[in-house]
Amino acid sequence: MVSPILYGEEKKRIVPLTQGVTEIVYFLGEGKNIVAVPENTSYPPFVKKLPVFGPFYRPDLEKIVSLAPTHVIGVKYHRELLSQLNNLGIKTLMVGDTTIEEILSSIEKIGSFIGEKARGKKLKEKIITCIHRVSIRSDRKIPTLLILDATEDKFFTAGKNSFVSQILELAGGKNIIDSSIPYPQISMEEIVKFRPAVILNLSRDDLKKRIKFIRVKIVKLNNPLLTIPGPRIPLAIELFEKALGLRKEVLNCLK
Repeated sequence: MVSPILYGEEKKRIVPLTQGVTEIVYFLGEGKNIVAVPENTSYPPFVKKLPVFGPFYRPDLEKIVSLAPTHVIGVKYHRELLSQLNNLGIKTLMVGDTTIEEILSSIEKIGSFIGEKARGKKLKEKIITCIHRVSIRSDRKIPTLLILDATEDKFFTAGKNSFVSQILELAGGKNIIDSSIPYPQISMEEIVKFRPAVILNLSRDDLKKRIKFIRVKIVKLNNPLLTIPGPRIPLAIELFEKALGLRKEVLNCLK
């Protein structure tokens, strides 16, 4: 049997360097060609059985090279690593993932990069349609604080220039953090000063035990997809809407 490589049909071996990129590749129909993922990647479920190359913030170059990838896809954080891999003759792509607009653009870029240009365009259009379908259209938005993580004296939140904040706004919330920094830190004193109507707690901390100085509704959200910059943006919007009491049933129109 003659190897298909001789006919230019080398099997794709894709290494996505983030969970978001992993999901994009999967939704483009190329999940079968993913050969490794970052630690703690949980979606789609089958990737839990794949090799890992370390956390997304510290990928192991030697491990990645040993997997003989044909395509490696990362974000701006991986600029140096992608350059090193490119110098070794491995095809690489760097995409943006800070805003919804960047994520949508990345879907098309990744589609073209892995030979699925038409699917990339179609997936982008479907996500946009779903976003319009599930978004709350109202000028009366709920003042909301997003807590993504916490230390003893600081709280990590989402600023206006982040896809998480954009999702919140589409879900009928009003992000009370007006910072241009995508993910700023704030103090307890600032939380008291801002006086949000709702705090959406995406961290592991039990904030109800820590935030006792103001009367505020705190909703614990345990779903990791809410902070993953990938195709499931419409579902994240619906989950935020449900947490804010603006939706009873989740449709998940990307199904």
